[in-house]
Amino acid sequence: MSSALPPPSSRRATALFWAIPALAVLLVTLLVAAPSLVKIATGMLMLVAVLGFVFTRWPAITIAMMPVLIIPPQFARVFAYEVLIFACAVGLALIGWRRRAQWVMRLDAIEIVLWLLVAWATFTFFWCRDTWWWMFGVRKIAMCGLSLWVALRMTRFVNPDLLLLGVPAGACALSIAILARVFMMGGVDVIARHHMRASSTDLGWGAANYIAALLSLMLPTGIHMAMTGRRKLYRIIGWASIPLTASVVTIAASRGGALLVVAVALFAVFRSRIKPWMAVLSATIMLSLLLTGPGAKLLLDRFTSVEDMSSVVVRLMYWRVAWVRVVDHWPLGMGLNQGYGYLDRLYTTDPHNYWFVLASELGALGLILWITFLVMLWKWISRIEKHPGSQTEGRAMQLTFGIAMLNLMFEPTFQGLQYSALFYWIMGVYLGRAKLHARTDAPVAGMDATPADRHAPEAFHA
Repeated sequence: MSSALPPPSSRRATALFWAIPALAVLLVTLLVAAPSLVKIATGMLMLVAVLGFVFTRWPAITIAMMPVLIIPPQFARVFAYEVLIFACAVGLALIGWRRRAQWVMRLDAIEIVLWLLVAWATFTFFWCRDTWWWMFGVRKIAMCGLSLWVALRMTRFVNPDLLLLGVPAGACALSIAILARVFMMGGVDVIARHHMRASSTDLGWGAANYIAALLSLMLPTGIHMAMTGRRKLYRIIGWASIPLTASVVTIAASRGGALLVVAVALFAVFRSRIKPWMAVLSATIMLSLLLTGPGAKLLLDRFTSVEDMSSVVVRLMYWRVAWVRVVDHWPLGMGLNQGYGYLDRLYTTDPHNYWFVLASELGALGLILWITFLVMLWKWISRIEKHPGSQTEGRAMQLTFGIAMLNLMFEPTFQGLQYSALFYWIMGVYLGRAKLHARTDAPVAGMDATPADRHAPEAFHA
């Protein structure tokens, strides 16, 4: 059976050959017509040409590198990873339509619950006060559903191990981007002296704690690839992501990120079933960088300084106001994303707890759907972990799930576009990998393949 992502053909190469001069003509036209669009046109040319070439030559690698594309800032109010996910969704839909495949429209129960949550969030438009924030919220939550939908099905065409490799690759790329910015601003000593942890890690869409939250979310998969990667390159990228993540979390002086990294280290030693020396080595690397690495003094000060520890009390005050929001707008909620700009003591400040955000904006039905989704996801994770052939993947999923659930209680994680899309992408890849094995190997309980699944194309191996 042939893959849906074949090697580049002469027709594709010809199309690429003519696409680049066509884009050059477009650039010249824009320069003559509107010189103020020079930067936009140049950016478009570079982005389209590079991505077009890479996708033509290595489509599977391009898709797998979705986590890497969370780094670039917005271009024309759109992030690069959003374009990739949307393009993958369109491509999968066209492939399924041409083959009349059932997997295009056939949703798993967990997907149905998530799309019901998306539908309910969209429906709250009828009592929303700020249409712009509602549209932003729809964009975010719809991208969550799309990320899960694409990741679950993409494992039919792209090697799941390659898709998982994109996670530690994204962690490495994000860490390197932060470290480069730190050194451009004078180094760790200058940042610590002037308390510039937020500005030195600001990529335009997130800084400090949010960056640390993203890296913590990707860390379990990085450890998983380091320990169990089938290729040497996979293991190298996995191992590289561990010290890079710990270094950036230290420089960002994120207390929550540091605690989560410590939790991952302890999990690797006492819970994972990898070789003991590997677990101890990875835990030692992470803890050593946290305690003695660059920026360690700034991080430790965040735990001992009275001024910094006051943020814990501030969060309690946030939650108190957020609870008032929940009570005042129960049971329907105030509407999707209407908390921003709401005239109370929080105003434009996030409550730093996703449960309060969800309850205040989407009400009782939103909470029920979200809890149902989490319960169903945990059941899937438990089945994968109990299966002899996928225990390590199940442990990585457990840790990723636990990190996300802990972090959302004190940081605005799922409120961000990148974090929410990345969480559903990672989970979708793991679940899709388990379903792929259910079609080819001994089935995982609760994930038996359907007749249509058995005729799915082979995975595309990079």
